[in-house]
Amino acid sequence: HGFTSDQLQKLIYNMCFTFARCTKPVSLVPPVYYADLVAYRGRLYHEAVMEGQSPASVSSSSSSLTSTSLSSDASFDERFYKLHTDLENMMYFV
Repeated sequence: HGFTSDQLQKLIYNMCFTFARCTKPVSLVPPVYYADLVAYRGRLYHEAVMEGQSPASVSSSSSSLTSTSLSSDASFDERFYKLHTDLENMMYFV
């Protein structure tokens, strides 16, 4: 990629000032923080969807893929949170 170690260090340092939630530099580059926010939000949505299922149906879909588990995946997709069209491709979680 053609970066020297000094250029790479300067790039990472400058990126630490671009985190949207903070006016001061952060300890990690913002893409790492944003990935953490996305994962956290996704886990919350997943848990909210799974609350409606019985414990047996959640534990039964652990390791093997069968036609039953594939059909339950389709119903999971149908029940998963639908994002409003105005928020698509936006980092609303920031």
